[in-house]
Amino acid sequence: MTDKLKKINQALVAYKENAPFYKKILKNVAEQGCLSIEEFEKIPMTTASDVKRAYPFGMLACDKSEVVGLYEAMDLNDANLTRSSRSCGVFTKKDMMKDISRRSYLELTKEDMVYLAIPFSYSVAARHIEKMAYDAGAMVVTADADCVNNSIRKQIDTILRLNPSVIVIPNAFLYLAVMKMMGIKADKLSNLKAILLTGTPVSNAGVERVKAEFPGVNVYVSYSRVEFGEIGYSVNSNRLQIHDEYYVELINPKTKQVITDTGVGGEIVITSLASEAMPLVRYRTGEIGKYINKNENEIEMEYVGDFDNLMEFANEGKRYTACNFEEVLFANQNVTGLYSFEFLDDDGIQITLDIDDSNKKEEVETALKQEILAVMGVDVTINAVYLGEARKDLLQPYTEKTVLDVQVVKNKRKKWLVTY
Repeated sequence: MTDKLKKINQALVAYKENAPFYKKILKNVAEQGCLSIEEFEKIPMTTASDVKRAYPFGMLACDKSEVVGLYEAMDLNDANLTRSSRSCGVFTKKDMMKDISRRSYLELTKEDMVYLAIPFSYSVAARHIEKMAYDAGAMVVTADADCVNNSIRKQIDTILRLNPSVIVIPNAFLYLAVMKMMGIKADKLSNLKAILLTGTPVSNAGVERVKAEFPGVNVYVSYSRVEFGEIGYSVNSNRLQIHDEYYVELINPKTKQVITDTGVGGEIVITSLASEAMPLVRYRTGEIGKYINKNENEIEMEYVGDFDNLMEFANEGKRYTACNFEEVLFANQNVTGLYSFEFLDDDGIQITLDIDDSNKKEEVETALKQEILAVMGVDVTINAVYLGEARKDLLQPYTEKTVLDVQVVKNKRKKWLVTY
């Protein structure tokens, strides 16, 4: 039995004993565990609807007096609406401290200043990073990016005055676009040592672009969910190292069959192996991942989007997320990083994107249209606009839009495409 399988069995025994929700579900788990991985994969999956119906205390595996954190994050998945429109997490102090320790790669000290510009709807990431910084004695600047009056321009002004050493944001390109529009070069942030991208998926091409804008600065990517905390992270790429306290599966969402091959996309299913307050076994996330490397004890994975936000090209028999398009878009050095998708009346898709030089509009549009067709096998319309125009609704002061709207697909649904 592998080390990981031993941990799975130990967790299942504990959850069967302590969590009333799982007593029946785990009835075939013996007191000593000893399930094979094939037997584990037959355990019924837990869904977001299960968690919402049970929230706040229906899935507890501890005494209620041990709970120190109840978190909710915005859940825009209309298919999972039950009693709440929000996904939920419950934490004991031990759960919280474990999640904070999983983010220790930031190596914060009292000399650091952390600019925390993520919506507090990403409550676990926001609050746990904030506590981590306080415990280290670092200065914390909390700039809730979901605030209606908190424009990116105002944040840039503050960032320049404070010159932080760590910036935590969901979308680096919003900030980079405004800095370029203001004529500000990245080297103005002379103290910056780390950027943490969290809350939404990021393509590897996106990470490379951020690294190029901030030479010598580590760019971390964190995959977190409010139900668990941080599940995996990477440094200077989007290849996530899954933390040892989780077991991650990929499944075909239609057949429920487990995917084992690398490079094949599937729905991310997570089992927590050390949760005290609200353990989850084979929890369906509705998010898309693919293995980069997978062996008996270690998993390396990419998180690329949300099934609800797949763009389907029926005639070509293909489906893509925004991250797939980024790999092609960002290969063109004229593209600055901001873009939006819009479904046209004929079911085609138009991608509107920023470029630095408006004189290259036709050149960029032709080149990208051909490249996307060659690489991805789909025909799209490209609309190249000047810097800031692709997402001017997000960049103007006092906007009612937030970073959650970064990848809205117009005319399709009121839901943001999950990409950073």
